[in-house]
Amino acid sequence: MKGILILLLSMAVSVPCSEIPQTTWEDYLSTQDGEAEWANTVRGMSRGNSGWGVLRVSTGKTFNFQPLLQSVDQVTSTKDLILPVGGLGSGRRVDIVDNYMRLIRYDNGERWRRLVFEQTTAVANRFPQRQVYWQIGNEINSWHYLETLEPWLDSDEVVTRDPVEDIRLMEKEDEAERTQRKAKHEKFRRKSKRRERNSLDEISLYVEYFLAPTAQALINARKQGPAYDSRIKIVLGTIANSRSEKARIWLDTLLNYRIRGDYSSQLAGRKVSEVVDIIALHYMASSWGPQWRTAMRDLYGKWLGKGSIRGIWVTEEIGRKRAVAGVGGATAISVLSRYMDLWNELGIDPSQGRVNFWGWNMGDTGTQGSDAMQTFSGLVGDTQLISMAEGEVTLQSTGGYESHIFKTSNEKLLIVAYASEKQGGFRFRGFKTKWNGEKEPLVEVIVFGQQGQTRLEPELTLNNGMLTVSTKDKLTSRDVILVIVDRA
Repeated sequence: MKGILILLLSMAVSVPCSEIPQTTWEDYLSTQDGEAEWANTVRGMSRGNSGWGVLRVSTGKTFNFQPLLQSVDQVTSTKDLILPVGGLGSGRRVDIVDNYMRLIRYDNGERWRRLVFEQTTAVANRFPQRQVYWQIGNEINSWHYLETLEPWLDSDEVVTRDPVEDIRLMEKEDEAERTQRKAKHEKFRRKSKRRERNSLDEISLYVEYFLAPTAQALINARKQGPAYDSRIKIVLGTIANSRSEKARIWLDTLLNYRIRGDYSSQLAGRKVSEVVDIIALHYMASSWGPQWRTAMRDLYGKWLGKGSIRGIWVTEEIGRKRAVAGVGGATAISVLSRYMDLWNELGIDPSQGRVNFWGWNMGDTGTQGSDAMQTFSGLVGDTQLISMAEGEVTLQSTGGYESHIFKTSNEKLLIVAYASEKQGGFRFRGFKTKWNGEKEPLVEVIVFGQQGQTRLEPELTLNNGMLTVSTKDKLTSRDVILVIVDRA
């Protein structure tokens, strides 16, 4: 059995109103390329239909936004959206990067700024109830970006031919082309690791050609009135491997970069931190050990509220590898508990902290993030999760583990625990807590593992106002147990 340990008790818990945020745990969650009832944000629905997608289906000087609007229309109208703006995207394909750079140079970015302005306005007009967060690039500090942008560092190419026809002719990669591109990239990455990266050059290209002209168009779209200003948000391109110190140093350099305004004269002289609303990270809490928490505390303390920055989000957690390995559900629950505990500690609301599950619907049935979160939602309900002080619940376990304890506004107690080391397991023997019920409670135990969900029978004792729940299962570094205690 592989996963993480969860215990849920329905109890009479007194929760002071002053401690309860006026939000639910679902408000902090997002899902990738599809919606789930337990997450109030969706990311990525416009992929392939924004930016390049608009140019490919447009003729003349009029943009065709219908495919974009139809893709967004699939999402329930009350949910927030995180949409990729298009453009450089993930920087993986040379033809996409080259055509984008030529598009900007051809007319000093006029067509791109107009496209972004009009596509932003079209989405805002079509869905007046939505908060839309436009993300400008994906994993912008990756070797992919360096590989495809590097030829433009010293390029003085003067573009005299409109590249839009080349853009319309670009086709989706087939498997052979994708394999060839990946092999070439791996060779570049190995070679590049032997030299020092000049991150300022890479940052300059990203900012001047992509971030700044796009942000200028988004800011101008917001100026159309209060209804636009409050619903159009600018998200920095995501930072890959953000738990590493090097990635965070690169991020600091980027946020302190002062825009020249090569293709965004309105923003000249402003720092990047004075333009973006949200910092976006990838894969922080999926990692082992406590380093992720130290890194997140540092980022919130350093950047939240500085300039225009109003949130630090993690727009990818879980991931394909964990999902197909059968631990997508376990990862989803551990990640949720980690972030909720941190956000409670720092007083972070959903506008300031949010996490998106990438790969939430991948993997074998019963092991997916969607399976675990659906079960979690059914048991916990639509409620707040409020961190509790240590000592109110006594865990009886051996081996290295990490735990988080919450109380909910619907009078339940939630405990999440899991192995603290990748190679280490632990034995969960149960827990003790005060219990003011007169009758012995009903207890249900569910194990999430690589084979699906299994129900166990725990032992419980109610004596002198103390409830003891005992289990005998030895857990590996990936095991997950869900224990629900409800008064009869």
